[in-house]
Amino acid sequence: SACPKSTPVAVQQELHPSSIVIPVILSSSKYCIEFMQRYADTGTVIVLKISDYLSSDGKQTNSRYRDIVAAGGFNAYFGTNFYVILSLIMDDVRCSGLTPELVTQIIRELKADACTTFDDATYLDDIEWGVEKLSIVIEKNKQLVAENPEILFYGVVKGSTIEQVKMHVDTLHHLGIKEYIFHAGDFVARGHIDEIKASEEFALEIRKKADGLYIYGIGSKANCKRFYFADGVITLSHIIEPYYGTFTDGFGRVARHRKLSKEQKTLDQFFGAEFSSPL
Repeated sequence: SACPKSTPVAVQQELHPSSIVIPVILSSSKYCIEFMQRYADTGTVIVLKISDYLSSDGKQTNSRYRDIVAAGGFNAYFGTNFYVILSLIMDDVRCSGLTPELVTQIIRELKADACTTFDDATYLDDIEWGVEKLSIVIEKNKQLVAENPEILFYGVVKGSTIEQVKMHVDTLHHLGIKEYIFHAGDFVARGHIDEIKASEEFALEIRKKADGLYIYGIGSKANCKRFYFADGVITLSHIIEPYYGTFTDGFGRVARHRKLSKEQKTLDQFFGAEFSSPL
């Protein structure tokens, strides 16, 4: 496993939310670049959004990608020593355009250490369409995993119902994938009680078969506590807070507004966690 295991589930709920925080990195963001410079030699696990390197339709790479490849890959370009997980979680248009062939090329040229499986939209209000989209994702995943036997894959679990979630976990498990990612951000963003409840139920179902479960797309302390049973969170919040000039202390209280600082807080300070390392 690329990510070390966290505090046992039985004691997490009372102590703190998930003990592993994996930062999402945007190579186009100066805040991410500053972050990378601070942690360059640590072997820290980071997640790269593949959308950062794609055209708007997801069918080809962009000029930023070509510059990085010309330098010999992500770590070579930035002078870092990160364990790189390539994330295929992104907007629906790019998800539809992206192919297993292009992902395989990007894994090899960026020199990623691991990769997620394919993502797509979750259709809670259109179950039949959700089934069709999920079937497309499953076929793409089979091809991607078969083409990259040397790569560790994290399964992005999709589904509009608990039955679809169970089925997708089973198909990922049959591909040899033991660690999973659940994109809870899609569910909690709008604050609808039914969607939040569904996200908790889906994540608990995934937990039953997961050697590792990581929650994607959340950053607040309240949401991390909601998924206390997960092994970690994958988040952009270490970038979002300084970007908007809002800083919070260890109790989630706003400490400062609209004043950027090179010493911005990161999620390890918020949650008592440390950035994880595979070493």
